[in-house]
Amino acid sequence: MPKDAVEKAGISTVYQDLALVEVQDVGVNIFLNIEPTFFGLFINYKKLYRKAEKLIEDLKIDLPSVKVNVSELSGGQRQGVAIARALARGREIFILDEPTAALGVEQQKNINNLILKLKEDKKAVLLISHNLEHVFEVADRLIILRRGEKVGERVKKSTNKEEIVGLITGAIKEDQ
Repeated sequence: MPKDAVEKAGISTVYQDLALVEVQDVGVNIFLNIEPTFFGLFINYKKLYRKAEKLIEDLKIDLPSVKVNVSELSGGQRQGVAIARALARGREIFILDEPTAALGVEQQKNINNLILKLKEDKKAVLLISHNLEHVFEVADRLIILRRGEKVGERVKKSTNKEEIVGLITGAIKEDQ
């Protein structure tokens, strides 16, 4: 799908590589390429930081300040900034690729809470993850892949981790 079609459809992807600018602060990263301006020429930093603070507060991301450089943030905080950046673009659909990979336990909980907040705000979230603990905490429905092929679809309420592992590994026969 072409990039402009993805944007028009309201889809935003947060990849494992967050593509944040390490030497810039949180506010600038969130509004990169969509900065509020005066007369279309000059960046309105006061408005940028005010909007960034509101986003961070609404998403309940624990940060010392929106003026702190991204290089000083933990992995979980960086993930939160990447999600805030996607939200700042007015997206309604979020594709999150392994958002809790390589994070500590507390940071993983924070990201799961952030995903639940997106759901609460009526945003659609497609979560790509191998971590079934976290998937079962936030998902409503699961699509199971094995070797890139769909092998099952389940509603969380009517399945369990053992069945999902069985589908992933091939121990349970694929859906027909």
